[in-house]
Amino acid sequence: MKKTKKFTWKTKKTGQSVYSIITNKVVEGLEKNGLNWFKPWSTNGNIQTPINYKSRVVYSGINYWLLNAAMWEHGYISPEFITAKQAVEKNAIINEDALEHIVVYYMVSYTYKKKWYPNEKALNNAGIDKKDKGVISKPSPRFYRVYNITDVTGLESLAEAVKNKALENTIFEPITGAENIYTNMPKKPSLKHGGDEAYYRPSKHHIQMPNKKQFALKNGVSDDYYKTLFHEMVHSTGNEDLLNRSTLTGTASFGSAKYSQEELVAEMGAMFLCGVLGLEPKNNITNSQAYINGWIKHLKSKDNEKDVLFASSQARKAVEYILKK
Repeated sequence: MKKTKKFTWKTKKTGQSVYSIITNKVVEGLEKNGLNWFKPWSTNGNIQTPINYKSRVVYSGINYWLLNAAMWEHGYISPEFITAKQAVEKNAIINEDALEHIVVYYMVSYTYKKKWYPNEKALNNAGIDKKDKGVISKPSPRFYRVYNITDVTGLESLAEAVKNKALENTIFEPITGAENIYTNMPKKPSLKHGGDEAYYRPSKHHIQMPNKKQFALKNGVSDDYYKTLFHEMVHSTGNEDLLNRSTLTGTASFGSAKYSQEELVAEMGAMFLCGVLGLEPKNNITNSQAYINGWIKHLKSKDNEKDVLFASSQARKAVEYILKK
């Protein structure tokens, strides 16, 4: 008889903030796999997008990256995850050796006239609406644990049609044609080729790229070329006339916190686009170890532990904008 896992539905005390827990996981992933840690996991050539087994909703924000990394690391053939409570509701059993994975959610508390309310229900019970003037909301990240269904006895994988339905009208829908990503972008920046540098200039809403022949060619055009172009395109979404992202529009000197945040946004977004297109940029392996080590050093600083949550949400918004989702 298979042993079952004992669990508690309450979050265990770890002595760490949610920010540090998430940052540590990202740092560990960067140390093991470099920038490829941000790539979507695929099996048999198909992108496997993390999805909640009960709600049939794809995970978003930092939860996408965390569970995608879990699939990447452990080679899960199923993208479906479930909480312990949801498993009980389905009369399923979590195996004793099942691996736990972290998912983040936000608890929102409110302050009104210097009085604190732990949630919207408490606010409403006091006769106050969260939209009332003077109400201040404060989201605080929390986490709970989920399990891949391959570690759960008594569950059958969702039908492919069900999983495909969950992807409709999201950034996780299959896409083809790297050139079309730029061509179809709303309010896209101008694009010219020449010189030895790639950059985005906000004042002119312009991307400058080296000539394509300067990248190592593969099937006519290098995957490295598109990775670099996507990086600059993600930067461009921060323009004040588009998403107006403070890390791009504000003053940010090289190496500053804002500069580093914006670079992480661009890198996460670019790697996602490469992954859903099936591209394999070589520079992530051969040319970027110093860059990756710089990221690791930056993220390990206590002052920067919120950067991962910020960058993941902003990268998602940038990709949604580029793909018109």
